[in-house]
Amino acid sequence: MYLVSSGPFKINGVPLRRVNQSYVIATSTKVDVSACNVEKFDDKYFSKEVQKKKKKGEGEFFESEKEEKKTLPQDKKDDQKTVDSALIKAIESVPDLKFYLGARFSLKQGQKPHELMARTQKNKATAHHLGLLKAKLAKLRRELLTPSSKGAGGAGEGFDVTKSGDSRVGLVGFPSVGKSTLLNKLTGTFSEVASYEFTTLTCIPGVITYRGAKIQLLDLPGIIEGAKDGKGRGRQKDKGGINLTSTVTNTHLDLDTVKAICSEYKIHNADITLRYDATADDLIDVIEGSRVYMPCIYVVNKIDQITLEELEILDKLPHYCPISAHLEWNLDGLLEKIWEYLNLTRIYTKPKGMNPDYEDPVILSSKRRTVEDFCNRIHKDMLKHALVWGSSAKHKPQRVGKEHELEDEDVVQIIKKV
Repeated sequence: MYLVSSGPFKINGVPLRRVNQSYVIATSTKVDVSACNVEKFDDKYFSKEVQKKKKKGEGEFFESEKEEKKTLPQDKKDDQKTVDSALIKAIESVPDLKFYLGARFSLKQGQKPHELMARTQKNKATAHHLGLLKAKLAKLRRELLTPSSKGAGGAGEGFDVTKSGDSRVGLVGFPSVGKSTLLNKLTGTFSEVASYEFTTLTCIPGVITYRGAKIQLLDLPGIIEGAKDGKGRGRQKDKGGINLTSTVTNTHLDLDTVKAICSEYKIHNADITLRYDATADDLIDVIEGSRVYMPCIYVVNKIDQITLEELEILDKLPHYCPISAHLEWNLDGLLEKIWEYLNLTRIYTKPKGMNPDYEDPVILSSKRRTVEDFCNRIHKDMLKHALVWGSSAKHKPQRVGKEHELEDEDVVQIIKKV
């Protein structure tokens, strides 16, 4: 069975045509088209006239024959205008639908997804379209950053650097922006510096000691060469289609948008559960792989080569720190910024009957800073209770259990079970 469809032509250039119903996707949007009279549009209406081809003579065989340009009969043009007029009135009664139908759903040759997204108005009607574009953009980004496994180049090698210290900071940037110079100045570790690109071809580690914490600094090669991103789609179902369930109210995703994004990744059967008000970007991240978002600082190097006016403009950037690695300008400010973004917690130990050890603190993450986490770091078990001095204690000292959360520069004494 075939369905009669129309753009309408006046909105998006799609004329009256027959469409196999298997290619039609139902959505939650309802439009009353009862005012459109479609009784005359049967199979005979859309049938094409069969024209007999003229046989060419021997002398005409190699001659080019000019074909007459086919024109649509006037009566069919009038039919299109009549249908469009009724359809447009119905479409205009639904908010944002006219704009949605006029938006492009495919990319022309040479057209970039992010440019099409920038020109698309963001509203509920275009959420499906934008979700599909975001999926295309994520796929293109992954294909660009992840070398193909085919061919001689292969996927390239990663960097296996032994972790040391209490936390890690990676220097990521383009070639010849001063990453190696910064590593040399902050850690004293030698990393070759030169005026040509790709001087650093592997990962060079160094260690900074700051406020009692040992921070490992990694000088990575320029991101143009060997840049890569994680990927993985998990296990897919063999049948059943896309099933969407949610434990919360969703304001960003609906079943149509989820199906469109999954279709872009050739996922046609999956059970998807939303446990928070997720966006299209969140869903794409899960499909692309296990991504973890890390805090970052935009370190603007070589400020000795710009004017004060340019520096004032840069000062408006978020998460930004201006430095000159060569002249060692504002390196202390950068270390302070790194410490702030790492959000570490220093805990001092106090052996029984002795003074606290303020020289070698135990460093904990701000997300895992209970007394139990502290004991795990110093390999102490059989905890009976702990005595705590500092801002997390209500009185000095306070007797606490393993669930007690510690604050920066607290002093802890562990009392073990006998």
